[in-house]
Amino acid sequence: MLKRTLAVVCAGLFIASATAWAQNVGQGLEPEPDQSTTRVGTRGANFLEIPVGARAQALGATGVALIRGPESMAWNVGAVAEVEAFSLGFSYSELFADADITHQFASAVFPLNDVSAVGASVVILDSGDMLRTSERFPDGGDPQFGETFDWTGFAGSLAYARRITDRLSFGFALKYVSEGITDAKATWLGGDVGALFRTGLVGATIGGSIQNIGGEAGFEGSATKRTVGQGTDAFPTTDNIPVTFDTRQLLLPTAFRFSVLFDVTGTAEAWLPQVGLEHKTRFVADFYDSIDTALEPSVGLEYSYKDFVFARVGKQWVNEDRDEDFRDFWTGAAVGGGIKIPLSERYSLGVDYAYTNMRSLDNVQTFSFNFGVF
Repeated sequence: MLKRTLAVVCAGLFIASATAWAQNVGQGLEPEPDQSTTRVGTRGANFLEIPVGARAQALGATGVALIRGPESMAWNVGAVAEVEAFSLGFSYSELFADADITHQFASAVFPLNDVSAVGASVVILDSGDMLRTSERFPDGGDPQFGETFDWTGFAGSLAYARRITDRLSFGFALKYVSEGITDAKATWLGGDVGALFRTGLVGATIGGSIQNIGGEAGFEGSATKRTVGQGTDAFPTTDNIPVTFDTRQLLLPTAFRFSVLFDVTGTAEAWLPQVGLEHKTRFVADFYDSIDTALEPSVGLEYSYKDFVFARVGKQWVNEDRDEDFRDFWTGAAVGGGIKIPLSERYSLGVDYAYTNMRSLDNVQTFSFNFGVF
């Protein structure tokens, strides 16, 4: 209710200022010369930009060069080729503390042979029930449309990936995306491409991914339709005429992710190989460049003992112009951990948790479960 009240107040102030300016009373608002135009909020299906999985979340939303297994469907489809056995993954996030907004991810990866694999994944964002208000029923309770509504985002992907060499993998995915309320939804067809390269030098792995490539879509449904009745002042008519609102066409939030992973300890190519294989430490840096945001770097550090217990810490710089009063250094800071239980020589069960500080928006908590090879 508070957000809706603020929106109504802002709209009223805008109308009042426009009227006053037309009467040559007061002063209109004009852009400042030093303020550049941004594309924030100009794309559809922005829920696709929410990081997936507790491991990557705890590392400050880094994962393009690091994540293997079923969660690679969300980070880098090129890494799907690295999965050597049938694997399943599930992730559940509670966004912004008590906002009742949930973000869920499920995926499965199946190897076709020694060099290629296919995968499928689903992402669902659910706003939870929100009070439905209207001009006639500002406090809710509209008998025609119901007491509440919810906003849902859905994305389903099918991917194919292949090892080009023993160090280089490449993959692509086709994606179906929709978002909106029951009475008005927009749908897109899109895709992702990704590549993973193990350099063999100083324990470095490089990953790159272009995500959410797609066309335009507008909202359609009963909420975008009206009937203009007889005697309407704006459209004088003697009949009831059905009309449809001309909704804005929106593109998907196309983004480029680039990542570098370094093995500090725990492998033969690590910076400090003398530490031993039991203690594995990894440092990863990601750079996220979306068409509707500024460049957002992130870093993470992961330590594991005998590939059984994990501790993680990370930081993402959530950059937007004119947000100095909204975010500080601790916005995007994350911490977490997990365990990986061997079930056989090949299969394991993993449980991970991440806590991300979003300052004024409160925290994000994520739980992940993986089975198979990851």
